[in-house]
Amino acid sequence: MLSFGWYFYYGLTLSKVNPVLFVNRLDFTRNILMLTNLQGMLLKYFWLRVSFDVIYCLLPILLAFAVLKEKYYTKWVVVVTILYNMCYGIFMASFTYISLDLYIAWFYVPFVFYPNTAKGYYFSFHSIRIVFLLIFFTAGIWKIRTGAIFNTDQMSGILLLQHKQYLAGNPSNWFSQLVYFLVQHSYYSYVLYLLGTIAELAFIIGFFTKKYDKWLMVAFLLFFIADYFLMRINYSNWMVFAGLLYFSQLKKEKYEI
Repeated sequence: MLSFGWYFYYGLTLSKVNPVLFVNRLDFTRNILMLTNLQGMLLKYFWLRVSFDVIYCLLPILLAFAVLKEKYYTKWVVVVTILYNMCYGIFMASFTYISLDLYIAWFYVPFVFYPNTAKGYYFSFHSIRIVFLLIFFTAGIWKIRTGAIFNTDQMSGILLLQHKQYLAGNPSNWFSQLVYFLVQHSYYSYVLYLLGTIAELAFIIGFFTKKYDKWLMVAFLLFFIADYFLMRINYSNWMVFAGLLYFSQLKKEKYEI
């Protein structure tokens, strides 16, 4: 709800973007969804866009209620929540510049509550934890694979690409001056890029032990803060992943009924 409030405030929800066209990509899931022509209906009807936003907000509340009250329909709520969040994320990525990656957490985390036994919950919890660790670790590996980590001008180029419109419109702003400084002093920006890559690679520790999950959570939060401050990318949806690291050291016996 907090992340949705942030997006709503900045006009980044379906009811606020007032889309005039959509962008499709070479993606099988996206193209299957486009065959329904929902994108055309969303472009045409404001009430439908509002409805999509309202349902997006209400589904997590319904899921929390179903889990806490141990309702028999919890599995169905989990499935609907995951599928709906995928649709919502795809449409937002099609109508705006927002990346589908921002919604990934809500594709996976609801699955934690799918099992109806304590043992099943325990294993689904740690399965999604492994998925999260894998996402971060492979991001670091990809930087090595592409050679980006060996390019000292990589971060400078990313900053220019990310903020080119802001820099053109606000050249004397304090943030623009900071970006200019990091671009002109590429070694400083490269150090930030290197630290971020090391933090991503450090998540390999989580594959072998849960002992350091609290430290990985701190690294994740610092990465999130730095990404928001420097790149102006809001990954607040991913904060739910922090809970997987925070509670990961609970013993299996705690889940037993």
